[in-house]
Amino acid sequence: MSRAWNIGNTTVRNPKRIEMGFKLIRQNGLEASLEGKENEKKLAEMLVQAGVVDSKGSQSDWLGRKWRSVMVKLGLLTDKSYKIEGKSVRIEKMGDKLGIPAVPYSITPMGMRLINAQSAAEVSDIFLHQLFVHELPNSIEKKIELGSSRIKPFIFLLQVLLHLKGDDAGLNQQEIAVFLQKIANHDKEYVESVVADVLNYRSERNKLSSKREKLIYDKQLLESVATEMHVKRHTPRDYADTTVRYFSMTGLFEMRGSRFKIKDDSVAFVERLVQNEPRFIGSEDPIQYLKDFYCGSDLPTDSESMLKGDLAALIQKSEELKISTPDIKTKSLTVAEMKAEKYKLEEDILKSRENSFAFLQQSSEQVKDIVEGLTLVSNKNRAYIQSVTDMPAHLEWMVWRGFLAIDHIANPISDTRGFPVDVDLQPRYPAPGGRPDMSFEFDDYSLVVEVTLTTSTRQYVAECEPVRRHVANAVGPKQALGLFIAPTLDNNFLHGVRDYYKADILVKLNILPITLSDFVRLLEVHKSHPITPRAIKELILRANDDQSKNGLEWRLHIQKAFNKWLLEQATEKVEI
Repeated sequence: MSRAWNIGNTTVRNPKRIEMGFKLIRQNGLEASLEGKENEKKLAEMLVQAGVVDSKGSQSDWLGRKWRSVMVKLGLLTDKSYKIEGKSVRIEKMGDKLGIPAVPYSITPMGMRLINAQSAAEVSDIFLHQLFVHELPNSIEKKIELGSSRIKPFIFLLQVLLHLKGDDAGLNQQEIAVFLQKIANHDKEYVESVVADVLNYRSERNKLSSKREKLIYDKQLLESVATEMHVKRHTPRDYADTTVRYFSMTGLFEMRGSRFKIKDDSVAFVERLVQNEPRFIGSEDPIQYLKDFYCGSDLPTDSESMLKGDLAALIQKSEELKISTPDIKTKSLTVAEMKAEKYKLEEDILKSRENSFAFLQQSSEQVKDIVEGLTLVSNKNRAYIQSVTDMPAHLEWMVWRGFLAIDHIANPISDTRGFPVDVDLQPRYPAPGGRPDMSFEFDDYSLVVEVTLTTSTRQYVAECEPVRRHVANAVGPKQALGLFIAPTLDNNFLHGVRDYYKADILVKLNILPITLSDFVRLLEVHKSHPITPRAIKELILRANDDQSKNGLEWRLHIQKAFNKWLLEQATEKVEI
């Protein structure tokens, strides 16, 4: 019987949030305390309260179990037992052999690396290591029988992609679902046969004249594969989706149209990485496999000579970007020290790229793109929303781009966002609790920006206190103002958001809540009549210059003030 492989699971569909959830486990002292229904429930409730997940009515212990499972499968947590030579062996009997705490669901050394990672490049490197080492079957994923066909899923996909070049480069999700998600004997011949199957599929599909015929052809193939794998019809596509999402965490891939492909500047690296693969050790030496998976091991690209070459290239790139670089003496550095220097250089280059990205947002093409994207979110465009991996993080990123377009920012660009970005400057996850979504410094004031998708009573419960606190904490030498953006505004939120007590002293905050559609209107005007930070300050102060007795009255005042202000901006003479 053929079986399907799957990375992570389809419940934890967004791997960018794993880092966020994993750090919460450490911060809340749940490590090594995740066994049993009550602890699974605690984990789920913690993830929901922190905004990492939306439970959507799921049983909380089930949700916690799914999150724990994905961390175990990625080698970030130990399991409670392992399948060794056909027998179930408890972790307590294996701790000494593995050199790690013999406690179920404790954080592994690779898990600690993820918690302590200081850069997007290091996070990508951690996922790269875990996916590179991962092979099936293994002693953790017990449903896949030892002795069945062997495959290294990540290596397999890389090797298939390396064979698809030119106009044939890349794979779409249908192709990954139909041709790659099956567990089979992974060798050179199998890789070549899958490449041939993909090319034949494309050729046969291109012979079909209508869209309907192609949809039927694709559906029949999926049904055939699902039957062969003994899964539901939609499951191969779900698995292909998680494959793309999890493998993207390595930073090696990009989407080109509908196709998932290796980035052009990563091809040489990938060729070195897979040159002598696949090499399997899980069946022959499960203890060594777990050591490599849990404690880390050198990749083929971690040799001293290759790292020296990487550092030289990064130093050259830094110099081209006019980034000040330290004098790195590679001769005296260990491999670990060279990797640390590599992460620092990559982070400095990322910040430089971020500065260029910020400047680019001021172009008319980028402003148009921002407006179009936010309009689709505001209008709840189903196709657009479904295409986005993490809508809360994406919305923060889009609003941030809107402020980059307005410009005149005095603080470093990387300090303006509370959410982290990956090596492609895409959001990894939303701003964590305890810090604003965005903070901008302008000449004469500080601006805290908070963005949410919550509405009605949930908006009041989830947003009112942190919005007030973040603006109040921003008070310093400059005047602190706040801007709150949401699809709709709740009257209870409006009623309470401006009053904040510091001890027994009432602080009246200058906060402007506006709808997402009004923020889009602001940016529409900005396309032809540039809006300045000074003008935004004036708007916020006008909105707070009122005698409103309740949230509803203030809502009416805000809308009236905003409409008048926006008309003034739209009719103001543009200086040439």
